[in-house]
Amino acid sequence: MAVTKDCLACIGKYPETENLYIAAGFSNGIAYGPVVGKLIAELVVDGKTSIPVDIFSPHRFYKKQIEWPEFYNYTVLAEFFARV
Repeated sequence: MAVTKDCLACIGKYPETENLYIAAGFSNGIAYGPVVGKLIAELVVDGKTSIPVDIFSPHRFYKKQIEWPEFYNYTVLAEFFARV
């Protein structure tokens, strides 16, 4: 599974780009797919969403160096996410 460092998905317009929207980093994408699809459609068409999504802004990772633990070592990953 691909999740973000803070375990929150990224939903929104990518900074400093034209017409690039992000909807990624979900711990359970299938469950969130319909509502996130609606929110992204609202952003593209209306420029805003019907519910606040600021907490999910991709901007929080923009130009930041993120150091992940060794991928497929589940003990290290569990310890890492316990600290976040």
